[in-house]
Amino acid sequence: MRAISLKGFEDKNFIKYTGKKRSKGMEMNRKDIEIIFQIAFNMALADRKIEKYESEILDRFKEVLNVNELKAAKILDRKITLEQSISKLSNQIAKENMVKTMCALAYADGVRYEEEISMVHRANNALERPLALEPWENWENYVEQTLDYLNAFKG
Repeated sequence: MRAISLKGFEDKNFIKYTGKKRSKGMEMNRKDIEIIFQIAFNMALADRKIEKYESEILDRFKEVLNVNELKAAKILDRKITLEQSISKLSNQIAKENMVKTMCALAYADGVRYEEEISMVHRANNALERPLALEPWENWENYVEQTLDYLNAFKG
């Protein structure tokens, strides 16, 4: 896996990744980030072990949410299903970012686990407008996109 730049998220990247210009209502809120963090954590645990790159992504969520380990544990202790998480996200951008984050976590350890792939496709198919997902070999792109939207978050 190549090193991922944590550069700031720019409008041109927003357009590149979403095909849309920013507009009111397209921003994600703190609750969205918390829900995606919960799903990301579940993805990381799907193979029963949190790998280094998965841990780095999860740590970035904690930084963005400005939470310590205890507060992060409280967020992660909330019980939520994949379907509930999708319905609770505030907008389509948040839902798409959740699926992209799931792809990033599935790819981060470099091993293709069918359980993770299945979770990604289940989430994507539950969207009103499912994403045209890249082949697994290109899911590294979703790692960068995840870091970009986390860097852009102003919560």
